Amino acid sequence: MTDCPGGDDHCLWDAATGEQVRRFSSDCDKVLGWYDESHLYCWENDNGGQDEIRVVAFDGRLTHKLLEAADELEVSPYFTVTPTTS
Repeated sequence: MTDCPGGDDHCLWDAATGEQVRRFSSDCDKVLGWYDESHLYCWENDNGGQDEIRVVAFDGRLTHKLLEAADELEVSPYFTVTPTTS
């Protein structure tokens, strides 16, 4: 995943071929990383009164909110996945 060349959209690339597989726009101000196989998580800074970490789907729709912080706070979130064991 990168910012698309020449624009504000997000581009998803096939790691094996280098081909672009999806392009979409969102309200994300800064993509932070992968949330799961079909979502990213990102900062959203200017849609409301607080900064938010949101999950964004590959259609650009912001789904659930993970964190909300006042603009004046310095927050450096990180996300980890703990795999289930069977």
